[in-house]
Amino acid sequence: MKPIGKTRIHIYRTDTGRHRFIMASVPCLPRYVLDTLRVEAQKVRAIAKLEENWSLSEIARDLNKRWQEEQRLQRPVRQGVGKVSNNEEDNALVEYIRQNPFQTAVKAREETLFPGSVITARRRLKQSGLRNCAAVSKTFLSNDHKQRRIQFANAFLKRGHEFWNNAIFSDEKTFQSCNSGRLRVYRPRNTRFEERYTLPNASSGRFSVNVWGWISVEGPGCYRQYNKFFRIILSSSM
Repeated sequence: MKPIGKTRIHIYRTDTGRHRFIMASVPCLPRYVLDTLRVEAQKVRAIAKLEENWSLSEIARDLNKRWQEEQRLQRPVRQGVGKVSNNEEDNALVEYIRQNPFQTAVKAREETLFPGSVITARRRLKQSGLRNCAAVSKTFLSNDHKQRRIQFANAFLKRGHEFWNNAIFSDEKTFQSCNSGRLRVYRPRNTRFEERYTLPNASSGRFSVNVWGWISVEGPGCYRQYNKFFRIILSSSM
């Protein structure tokens, strides 16, 4: 008796020396499970007949000639549809986006004559490690600005907790409209603030909201909304 999952194949030897098989399966099993069990039963039957000195042709006729024609008992593994693009076409698509990270997959497909669809082009870019993300807008710093910020940070590096408990941090923020909406960029992971993947701050001339606020060790402070002449028009505590 050979157990196969929830199905058992019982093998009996009759008085004439032949083997008989009874496969008791659990009802309501999926069809692909029953097909697999049927193949296993055919394997057992073929082995038993080989032990009885059956020829391969006789076994093949008994198993619907599958063994005789293809030398196998299982169904053939389907290969599926091949790739629509080769490695050179994939590399050309990826290289175009690396050189033009703010372009879309639609534009890259047109420029590189990629044979696949737009969905396939996006899949190739994702497989290469390029993710489509919202681009960050920030003010670009010159080398002099960067050096001054490092010097400022080093000057206060060894200050203790008492100093920072009596300090507040403040900043202003300008929220403004954009004519083109939120732009997206193809970039690798952990490269969000690299300059080649960021956009410079630009004013659209439509409307903007200026806000100033501060924070300390105790938590958020208050914020002020002011106009372009730095006159406070709204005040609120956080």
